Amino acid sequence: MDILERALVPSLTLGCTYALVAMGFVVLFRAIGILSFAQGAFMVLGALLFYTFTSSAGLPLVPALVLSLVGSGIAGGLTYNIVYRRVRSADRLLIAFSTIGLGLVLQTALYLIWGTDVRNDPPLLPGLTHVTSLIVFSGYQWFTIALAIAIFVLIIGWLRFTPNGVRMRATADSETLASYYGIRVGRIATIVWSLGALCAAAGGIAYSSATAVDPVNLSGLGLVVFPAIILGGVDSLIGCLVGGILVSFISTIVGIEFGGQYQDMMSYLVLLAMLVIRPAGLFGTPDVARV
Repeated sequence: MDILERALVPSLTLGCTYALVAMGFVVLFRAIGILSFAQGAFMVLGALLFYTFTSSAGLPLVPALVLSLVGSGIAGGLTYNIVYRRVRSADRLLIAFSTIGLGLVLQTALYLIWGTDVRNDPPLLPGLTHVTSLIVFSGYQWFTIALAIAIFVLIIGWLRFTPNGVRMRATADSETLASYYGIRVGRIATIVWSLGALCAAAGGIAYSSATAVDPVNLSGLGLVVFPAIILGGVDSLIGCLVGGILVSFISTIVGIEFGGQYQDMMSYLVLLAMLVIRPAGLFGTPDVARV
């Protein structure tokens, strides 16, 4: 029981971070059938913007968070319009592979602007909350959990209750039919890329605010979330939330028992096992085969 208590808070926090990044992947894939491997770069962008607004500009937590997310979302929309708008009808697999190069270009641009030094965000949240002797939440852990829940609820609400959300779901079913009905597919794709970048930036902010802003290593977290995406289902928002928490809980238990060097290995073992047992994931659609 002690090990479960020790693992609860870090695994829940890391799982919510995974879920934030995974939401960006899922929104993109559900709407336009693309897996973007540039999400790690948008994580770095969000973390660096948040650091700039809090440390250099001295803004409080909420304004800095909003500006960082909005700025990252605008960057995601611009990326689509500058790079991918003219090749929207190209093969989805080729576009997915091209986002690897896009991520490298974006990361290099960020290094040139901000450098590669590790930075610490200023303390903006209160200290520890003791639930039991072993279950202790820091202010930033509460922040990560609240941020993941808030963005999840906002995306679900946007998809279900707004006109653009309905148009996005129609575009996901068939871009051709959606365009016949007058839906501006390019505009929907811009919104989706913006949402994907915003979610990744939120994950980067949550992760780095509790540790440090490490531009070089932070982007790698964008690929570590893939076991969570596959476990939950690549087209399921609730799946990415559940998958993120499950994968982080398993890897945290392994890290406590056997050492941190085995955590990533266990995450990918979970991925391989899910691909064998249920390729669509726990909540995914069995007939998904876009990429």
